[in-house]
Amino acid sequence: MKEVYRGSPVECAHIRNLLEAAGIIVYQTNELMSSIEPYLAVPMILQVDEQHFDRAMDVLTANDDEN
Repeated sequence: MKEVYRGSPVECAHIRNLLEAAGIIVYQTNELMSSIEPYLAVPMILQVDEQHFDRAMDVLTANDDEN
């Protein structure tokens, strides 16, 4: 697993949606804790399998370029 993003629950939800829309499976640390006590689970960390890391970073870079 490789980390692709670290941030607030709201930011991670957006990034996760972008990656999943591109067909990339995303794993989130603190996922269960965030549903119980969201403020204790910050920062959240999104990870992908190493084989999908380059593609995930391309998706995130393309999103940055659009904004």
